[in-house]
This record gives sequence, C-alpha cells and structure tokens, in this order.
Amino acid sequence: MGGKTRTSSVKDNRRSFATIVSIGIVVSVVLYFALIAVYAAIVLKSGAMTSYFMPIGITMGLISAYAGGFVSVRPLKEKGLLWGAITGFVSSLLCSVFIFILNDNKAGKGIFILMIAMIVSGALGGLTAVNLKIRKKY
Repeated sequence: MGGKTRTSSVKDNRRSFATIVSIGIVVSVVLYFALIAVYAAIVLKSGAMTSYFMPIGITMGLISAYAGGFVSVRPLKEKGLLWGAITGFVSSLLCSVFIFILNDNKAGKGIFILMIAMIVSGALGGLTAVNLKIRKKY
C-alpha cells in the first residue's frame, strides 16, 4: 500500500512566482482599502478632523504593504527583499491609481511618499518572512 509521497520542494517553490506574489498584492490592496474604510467610518461617525488623513493613510499603507510582502514571500523563503519590494511596488501602484481616480485625477506629493513607504515596507515584510524561524512545539 502506497504511503505518502513527498514532492520536491523545488517544485513547490516553482508553483508560480507570479501566483504567489499576486496573492500578496491582493492581500496588501484589500487590507489597505479595508483599513481606509474603517478610518473613514470612524471619521464620519465621530466628526473628527480629516487633516490626519494623509499620515494615517501612509501608516495604513505601511501596515498593508508589510503584510503583503510577508504573505507573498513566506511560501518562497528566498529573496525576501526583492519579492517583498516588488509586491510593495505593485500594490502601491494599484493603490495610487485608485486614489488618483477617486480624487478626480488630482494627486499631490503624498502619493509619492505613499509609494516609497509601501515599497520599503513590503521589502521589510519580505525580509521578515525569510528570516522568521518556526519554533517546534513539543
């Protein structure tokens, strides 16, 4: 009777870099807009000032790009800086395009700050995913 057969880890890693990275990009973009929606609901409900939107938007971009870089690099376990930065770049492009469209084709300097911050944060998420050690439970 045949037991479990183990496939090569090389074959698992070649599942498709595009598929794995695109999952991280989707996680990053969805998380970014979910966080923005929560913040917008809080601002509408409490009547808080909207002048904090840019710093909070950048902070939420940092969080979402970090998560996206982590998710995309964790299955690969190699080249975390590169794949995390690529994930951050593509997700920052998508977020910037949506922000540009939602703001009636107006974009300020904050968009470029957001893009740079998301690229760096995605790269850091990728580095964390590569260097994270899994502890064995006994």
